[in-house]
Amino acid sequence: PKGHDFLQTIGRLAQERQVMPEQQEKE
Repeated sequence: PKGHDFLQTIGRLAQERQVMPEQQEKE
């Protein structure tokens, strides 16, 4: 389902944020 795919994308973004804290500063 699309909902599951959306959650997977959010999880990936969360992992990327942990690796690149610079993105958090931009927000």
